[in-house]
Amino acid sequence: MRPKLKNLTVNPCKMCMPMGCVHAFYGIARCMTLLHGSQGCSTYIRRHMATHYNEPVDIASSALTEEGTVYGGENNLIKGINNLCRMYDPDVIGIATTCLSETIGEDIEGIIKRYYVQYPESRVKLIPVTSGGYMGTQFEGYFQTLYSILQHVEMKKEKHDRINVITGMLSPSDVRIIKDILSLFPIEYILLPDASDNLDRGYEANYKRLPDKGTTLEQIAMMAGSRLTIELSLFCPAECSPGEYLKETYGVPLVRLSPPVGLKNTDAFIRMPESICRWPPAAISSANTVSENLIAPMKAALESPPGSLRPKKPWSAFWMRKSG
Repeated sequence: MRPKLKNLTVNPCKMCMPMGCVHAFYGIARCMTLLHGSQGCSTYIRRHMATHYNEPVDIASSALTEEGTVYGGENNLIKGINNLCRMYDPDVIGIATTCLSETIGEDIEGIIKRYYVQYPESRVKLIPVTSGGYMGTQFEGYFQTLYSILQHVEMKKEKHDRINVITGMLSPSDVRIIKDILSLFPIEYILLPDASDNLDRGYEANYKRLPDKGTTLEQIAMMAGSRLTIELSLFCPAECSPGEYLKETYGVPLVRLSPPVGLKNTDAFIRMPESICRWPPAAISSANTVSENLIAPMKAALESPPGSLRPKKPWSAFWMRKSG
């Protein structure tokens, strides 16, 4: 008897490393992504992301052709950087390689160094990412981008009381929920990346081609002096883990957690900032966002000394009953 066969299909978007790069760069303030490869790469990713998020997505391309494939695409890349600076005036340009540029062996780091020599007046921050489409999936591209960002931003090692929160590949609405949870605690944090307002914007009368929300370069530079890093991924390899990089390079302690999905993972996530603060925050005060029947037990916990009173239910139970 012949075995029952099943067609095997692969979603090419999930297997596209540069798409993960674009997603990560969209969480950086005033940042544009430039894909070093053929025009089809940027067109395909832009179309997919625009239809998925229902937001306009701009992605630049060095537009390599047969000539650039044979003789190298340095001139195309430099011309693309200059065009981006003239049309968008970004603070950051993320340069991600593609299958084509990786196959012909383009030296992106060397091209960037020669660009700054040729244009010493340029103030744009260029961040290269090795992201050939066949080198990994969208997941690896996302974390490889965050790793490269930390590598190429000039860090400030002065210690401070903020914590780093590195989000995994989450939707913008999920990132917004994480920000809402963290805002309940009297602690400052740096979120990397933060695409919640760039890929899930409300109506704006004037269209902004350059995303102006997200994590700034100044905030990223301060991550080296944070008291703790929380990385919301248990599956990121150590070689491309931004949390591991901060730990090994700057001595920032690292805690890896699952994203706060489900009661168990949400409790674990909430206990982390709670343990830092030693008790729940006094910032829970807006009765218009939390139903009245939850305000009383929360305030009782807030007004008691640390450790003397805890709500009988886990904090996630309060959160999940948040009123609309």
